[in-house]
Amino acid sequence: MQTSSNKVPLKSSSPYFHHILAITTKAATLFQELQNQPNPASKEQEELKQLLGKFDLTTKVWYVQGSAFPYLRETVPPNSPDFLPTIAENLAFLMVRSAGVDDVLVLSRLDAALLKRALQELYVNNFDAPNLKRFIIRAFSQEHDAELWAQIDRIINQI
Repeated sequence: MQTSSNKVPLKSSSPYFHHILAITTKAATLFQELQNQPNPASKEQEELKQLLGKFDLTTKVWYVQGSAFPYLRETVPPNSPDFLPTIAENLAFLMVRSAGVDDVLVLSRLDAALLKRALQELYVNNFDAPNLKRFIIRAFSQEHDAELWAQIDRIINQI
């Protein structure tokens, strides 16, 4: 077993990481329900647990210096004070891939409801800043003119 003094948290070299971490910290309030709900078997809570598992968001990864296996993985339990920060950090690591300044501006619109939809519809391999930017723009445009999008859906379904 490695001592905790050898463990070093993973770091991102992206200049946008801290901006995206602030966004994911705000949006991760969605997962506060796991800590606050008295009924652990509710449908909504089970769905949130599946999303956490799908993206492996509750796993904290450490770099252990001088180890034959340098990456140590620890699952953070829902009652831990590190639960939400770990989720936000893991989301930020996913989102920061290929991130640019224009992505960060659009990602700032991410809220808990949009995050939940994105986690439901996207997969780990395409859960990055450019794909999330397109997802957010599409979601807001559909919300802005719902009738137009319903008409487009009807035309597409007729094809």
